[in-house]
Amino acid sequence: AHVIRQVELAIGDDLRRTESFVTLFYGRLDIKGRNLAYVDAGHGLGFIRRESGSFEDFTNRNLPLGIFPDWDPSESVVSLGPGDSLILYTDGLVEGHDGEMEDPKDWLAEVSSAEEAQVIVDSLMRSSEQHRSGDDDATVLALTCTFGS
Repeated sequence: AHVIRQVELAIGDDLRRTESFVTLFYGRLDIKGRNLAYVDAGHGLGFIRRESGSFEDFTNRNLPLGIFPDWDPSESVVSLGPGDSLILYTDGLVEGHDGEMEDPKDWLAEVSSAEEAQVIVDSLMRSSEQHRSGDDDATVLALTCTFGS
């Protein structure tokens, strides 16, 4: 949260002057403790896929940078167990031909929860190519916890 507040202080006035804003997801992973401390500043496109196959959305979301000058972001922490995956993506992955946003969780049905991160990324990109408009870039980041398994 401290880092995001410093970024807001550095660029927030310029963003407000140009009537712009920035969304981002900033995380700090404690590999040994398997904890991810994060600030979601208006990004909102990500989730945790648990080893059991269930999904958890990030519940604590903050405003994008450049909205309010005296904004204090809140930091959250999520624990990752063996086989859990952190999945973050850009809107270009899920924006359909009709402008509707698809749910990438639906595309992971055929991928085992124990799969490597690269398999998850490849599966999401293949599924996205069938649905998305192609007008925006698509980025996926997947991290699978193997420590402790």
